[in-house]
Amino acid sequence: MRIATSHRAFYGDFCEFFSELGLIRDPEETKDYDLIIFTGGEDVDPMRYGEDNHGSYFNSRRDDIEFAIMTKALELNKKILGVCRGHQLIAVANGGRLYQDIFDDLGANHHGYHSLLVHTPHPVLDVLPKQVNSLHHQGIRELGPNFDLIADWQGVPEVIASKNNNILGVQFHPEFMGLAKFFAYVKAWADVTTTGG
Repeated sequence: MRIATSHRAFYGDFCEFFSELGLIRDPEETKDYDLIIFTGGEDVDPMRYGEDNHGSYFNSRRDDIEFAIMTKALELNKKILGVCRGHQLIAVANGGRLYQDIFDDLGANHHGYHSLLVHTPHPVLDVLPKQVNSLHHQGIRELGPNFDLIADWQGVPEVIASKNNNILGVQFHPEFMGLAKFFAYVKAWADVTTTGG
């Protein structure tokens, strides 16, 4: 099984958990990998979900590249893990929308660590701690179709999964929390599905 990130942001942090981790530099390289990880970083351009900008700090070049990689990954039915920005990008690429600032838009405070409110049973919950970190000011407002809300906090989705079990997204940063059990789960989840087990 081959694994790659869609961008160099936080690449080194993920190398701690995935040996021989690749880095996709061109959307056509997506076909060479079984699991693509969309990492954290800048906001997603609100234009991508039909809104004017009121507080987003985005990188248009990164958006262009990662949306192209996401489109190719969806076409090829690849396994996808989204973390923070990647979690939000999954939602937008699949018809969802974001809160541009969760405090301004929702009155929610996501500083430090917080709990998870479970909505839908899912095996990934067994490998997550009672509290997760929070390093974001944006969040998912609306999920696209064909996704389940697994857990949230103060109305902001923290864990999502596609109904076909090919896509998993988390708002927090497991790579900063040393969550080896989470990444072992991700590897097993990706491997079982890609090999048809």
